[in-house]
Amino acid sequence: MYTHQTFLNDLIANQSTRSKQLLAYGFQQTATGDYRYQTTILDQQFTLTVLLTVDQQLTTQITDNTTGLPYPPYQSEQATGPFVSQLRQTVRQQIEQLAASCFQVTIFSQPATLALLEYTHQQYANQPEFLWAKSPQNAVLRRRDSHKWYAAILVISKRKLGLDSDEIVEILDVRVDPAILPALIDNQRFFPAYHMNKTHWLTIILDQNTPLEMLEHYLDQSYQLAK
Repeated sequence: MYTHQTFLNDLIANQSTRSKQLLAYGFQQTATGDYRYQTTILDQQFTLTVLLTVDQQLTTQITDNTTGLPYPPYQSEQATGPFVSQLRQTVRQQIEQLAASCFQVTIFSQPATLALLEYTHQQYANQPEFLWAKSPQNAVLRRRDSHKWYAAILVISKRKLGLDSDEIVEILDVRVDPAILPALIDNQRFFPAYHMNKTHWLTIILDQNTPLEMLEHYLDQSYQLAK
């Protein structure tokens, strides 16, 4: 049976959001780091509460404003009837509107990648550009003034980096001063640039082994080199 929770899970699958977007929409952050949103629906008969947890789980609750208690038919997937159907449809419309305003599709899954994209958004007002129809999971970041690329985020096999593994990883390509680039390459975390000029670009694997501060450092340097 396609349940309401399945609908919620499908709606935000492969999507992410930012605290700024949630707060602007009307969410409030709880002491545990979750985000809670409330609004009245159906002529203020009910209050819809939406909870987005820190691990990106979305749940809803309907409170009957007359009794101040959860509305039982909404909680039961077996409950039927025109009024319950109208209520569920109203909730779905509210959630779809919320998702369109607060969530965005993301191809990437590594926490390091998502944190780095958050940094570029805050620092340079940049969003990744997905330019290749044949490689829809690959993106570039470019300066707004010169329009030059200062980074590329790609999803590839480790084997393409010369490693003996078919594991899929997310990588960051950045510009580096050619004078220091050779000394950085260790073929564990730093590699000769994949798909870019190996004299001016460096590839870094995006995983838990590379501190975010280090990634931000090389990204900032690359941004300056792309003037």
